[in-house]
Amino acid sequence: MIYTMWSGKNAGIMNNFTSKELYTIGKKIGAKYKNNKNVILIAGGESSPPYIDTVRLNAMGNGLSAGSAGANLISVHPCFPIPMLNFIHTQRGWISI
Repeated sequence: MIYTMWSGKNAGIMNNFTSKELYTIGKKIGAKYKNNKNVILIAGGESSPPYIDTVRLNAMGNGLSAGSAGANLISVHPCFPIPMLNFIHTQRGWISI
């Protein structure tokens, strides 16, 4: 698993980047690992709304998806009490696991 970026209330850097920057970073990471089909790409980790901006999270996820051309599974690592199912319904298009 490759965790692309962390975010959180008191730590993490994802919210310091613009959506455009995160898309570009995600696309580069996705392209780098697209030939390694055993690698799962994690768009963001150890955080959930309100401490992670879902617009930025979607930008990273969409970049990973574009860069990997669908070759890798892509997910997110939310924190309690936000269940993974909440992300599956709001991040359709890039989340695959």
